[in-house]
Amino acid sequence: MHVQQAIQSDGARGKKPQPVEVRVEAGPGNLPLYRSRNFAVVTDLPAEEAQDLVQRLETMLVLISKYWGKPNSQSIDMYVVRDEAKWPASVLDGEGLQHIRAGGGVTVGRTA
Repeated sequence: MHVQQAIQSDGARGKKPQPVEVRVEAGPGNLPLYRSRNFAVVTDLPAEEAQDLVQRLETMLVLISKYWGKPNSQSIDMYVVRDEAKWPASVLDGEGLQHIRAGGGVTVGRTA
């Protein structure tokens, strides 16, 4: 397992950024899985872009949690696809793949 640090900012309030641990693990196929406290992101983005994405997601979640008055309670899992050819055929579901091919995205909610 490889561990890198992302910086979590508190927006424009000027508070000192807090480090957020981001672990890089093996994901499906040859794709990496970037896991932080709140997110699990499988992506074909270059490592630096993926780290930046996780940082921005964590920052956004801090702001949203403050707005709603409660912290996130479970992992938010996502696939971020730039190049479909890098993904194993069995990983992306049909509905998601249709949206990706059309140049869009989709959110699929699942409960355990």
